[in-house]
Amino acid sequence: MTARETFVFRQFHIEGFINQYLVEIIAEDRPTISFVIQATENIALGWKAKEYYQSLGPDKFIEVFELTPPDKISEVYPENRFQRVRPE
Repeated sequence: MTARETFVFRQFHIEGFINQYLVEIIAEDRPTISFVIQATENIALGWKAKEYYQSLGPDKFIEVFELTPPDKISEVYPENRFQRVRPE
């Protein structure tokens, strides 16, 4: 077995979707990592997806999921913002 020499991100959803992404971009100027879908299970053929995470500092980040139906343009499905809450 040989290593791919890239990051692979596997995602398991409660709805039954299983996605496998490959890293597309790791941008250090604005700490972002972007993944493009390589394979998916339990969805019709032709769909595409992209997911990325952008750091907004040590305690915040954004997660964006883009979904593209066959022969359509990509749409942001959810955009989630996370912030660590530190106890007082």
